[in-house]
Amino acid sequence: MPTRILDSVSAEPAELLDGLGWPVERAIESIQVEVVRAATPEHPRERIRLSLGARAIEAEVDYSDREPHQIGSIRLQCAIAFSEAGQRGLLVHGAGLALPDRGAVVALAPSGGGKSTLSNLSTRFVGLSDETVLLCPGPTPSISATPLRSSSEKVPAPRTDPLRALLFLEKSLEPHFEPLPASAALKLLLAQGYKLPAELAPTAQLFKRAAQLVAQVPAYRFAFPKSPAGQELLLRLFDEKLDPKDP
Repeated sequence: MPTRILDSVSAEPAELLDGLGWPVERAIESIQVEVVRAATPEHPRERIRLSLGARAIEAEVDYSDREPHQIGSIRLQCAIAFSEAGQRGLLVHGAGLALPDRGAVVALAPSGGGKSTLSNLSTRFVGLSDETVLLCPGPTPSISATPLRSSSEKVPAPRTDPLRALLFLEKSLEPHFEPLPASAALKLLLAQGYKLPAELAPTAQLFKRAAQLVAQVPAYRFAFPKSPAGQELLLRLFDEKLDPKDP
């Protein structure tokens, strides 16, 4: 049975999850998120305290150039990073797509780069989020869903799957994929990693986890059109490269 990252993460107050498409009742333990010092227009840095049992940490969150509606999402990102799974992983701006019993991929691109489009086209895949996922290196690299989502029609499924590939998206009328060297993949992966407070995610640790991931998981440049050909290309990638079927 797949594990669920947010079994150990809920947000307090529960309004942090409002509108994010994630059922609060799934949580078993509760990470408490307390605002110690609120941000103001003159000082747009909020200090929050995160705690779970005897473990607690305070962190400074910078809301400069952020809209008020983004605050709940940022606090939730911090809660995920504070969780046990988050302390082992890399939280990225990406879309997770799982093919039942065959693992999952993460599709990475800047905003507007096609993550939600690919999620909506991939009707045979389970959506893990088209906005934010957690990648964990290890003997079996994994990808975990989060409740955060952008414009995908799919509600994120609370599960963790083996991570089979890193896909760096491009829009193209001619569908194709090609392997990327680890050096290029590392730079692109780090560009899509969330810049969280140093108290939660020190830069050196994030770099180390990203380097582990690109060493363990193949990376591809993935170019696709806004048509069913996008899903067909993704299925072909699984069949030919990631999980070849027996002849």
